[in-house]
Amino acid sequence: MHQQQQQQQVQNTLSSVPPAASASTGNYPAFDLGKFWTEQMQLADMFESDFKNHPLPLARIKKVMKTDQEVKVR
Repeated sequence: MHQQQQQQQVQNTLSSVPPAASASTGNYPAFDLGKFWTEQMQLADMFESDFKNHPLPLARIKKVMKTDQEVKVR
């Protein structure tokens, strides 16, 4: 009798879970990968950057890295 109650509880629990949430993807919402990459490509095309004027002083960073014994450049 106890086993029948447990099976009934499992059936009730499974019937209350929506089909999308019971899939192997977990509780993540549906994700359109094609749309994602299309948007990323559009963002990359619109990206404008001045590669000659970097916000960090790279020459100074390199100089500090050369003098620091703990920094190893590969």
